[in-house]
Amino acid sequence: MKRIFCTDCMGLCCSASDHYAPSLTEIAGWHILCIFFKGVEQAIVECQPGRNFWMKTIPLVRAAHLLTYTSSLREIGAPVDRELVRAKLPTMIEDCPDAYLSMPQVLEFVDQCSRDLNIVEFGHHAALSASISGLSQNMQSALLNAPTGLALIQAFAAVAPIENTAISVGVQQEGSVYRIYFDLIDFRSHHALAGPEWVAVHSSIEILRSVCGADWCPGEITIMSHSADHISTEEAYPNTRIKFGQLHTSVTVPVTSLAVPCVSPAENGSSEVTVSPGRIDFVGSLRRVVAPYLQDAYPSLNLMAEITGLSRRTLQRALARHGKTYTAIVQEARFENACALLDDLGIRIIDVAFTAGYEHPQHFTRAFRKYTGLTPSQYRRRSSTESSST
Repeated sequence: MKRIFCTDCMGLCCSASDHYAPSLTEIAGWHILCIFFKGVEQAIVECQPGRNFWMKTIPLVRAAHLLTYTSSLREIGAPVDRELVRAKLPTMIEDCPDAYLSMPQVLEFVDQCSRDLNIVEFGHHAALSASISGLSQNMQSALLNAPTGLALIQAFAAVAPIENTAISVGVQQEGSVYRIYFDLIDFRSHHALAGPEWVAVHSSIEILRSVCGADWCPGEITIMSHSADHISTEEAYPNTRIKFGQLHTSVTVPVTSLAVPCVSPAENGSSEVTVSPGRIDFVGSLRRVVAPYLQDAYPSLNLMAEITGLSRRTLQRALARHGKTYTAIVQEARFENACALLDDLGIRIIDVAFTAGYEHPQHFTRAFRKYTGLTPSQYRRRSSTESSST
């Protein structure tokens, strides 16, 4: 007797009223098919309260952290420009420290350079050049407004995504010490993990030294990667226990040290910071990745698909679900770049247009009218007036 599929019971039936009792194997098979055909989107959705994302955001890192590595490479005469091109990173990125780049792409760049150039302990050597001055202005503002050492670290943890959206920073008390965590969980198995780990560790030590003293070193440092940076780390932190292959990247600091008031807390101003890239959706993070490429040339859809780890078609579908096209993303990124340039009154408007990637000044004017209802000149005058009035 011919059996038909019954949508009421998800089984095979002789007729719509004569239900067939499927075996456990058949039930499991239909369950798998349901997951595959009806639940593919759910498998890749990042479910977060209050958010309606279809695609997980791209892990971003401020370009300033890439410059930590390129500066070290230039010091030894390495062909940095060639390596940037090979890694498909923006060639002008060293002039844009506040731009955002794909974290996986930066890690691949660091790993490729360290292997091709045979640089021993590259991650730690580069990290030693990191300083508080390299942090974003928003991050520095939040830190300057902290009244005590503990508040300083708590502020650092709260705004860390401004620097790197993939990092999770936390503080936990363990007896007489605080352990400060810097976890890049999504990149735990990455072969270039040691680099950003040491940047996070050294940056935190520099911040803590503003409270604990210029020569302070943590009692213990733990590193997730099985790093080979043994010699230089022992020289930099001779009285510190350093453990590799641990569950977390962390440093310890005495509880009493963080109870001390900060040396120079800000007397005025707000500790409020702008929205970090860690709080934007997939479309917003893609727009941040696109922005620095516009100084070179039009970043192709194929390039962005490669950077995000998606196929060209999957990327287009992801944007469509947000009501966007890739062309719209590029236009919005170009507009945001132009707005930032217009704030500098020393740059002529025609130069802003070409620097932002507009082929003709007329295109620039039309784009501004589309997004603001103003011409670039009107926008600049209004922005200048608002700044002077505040």
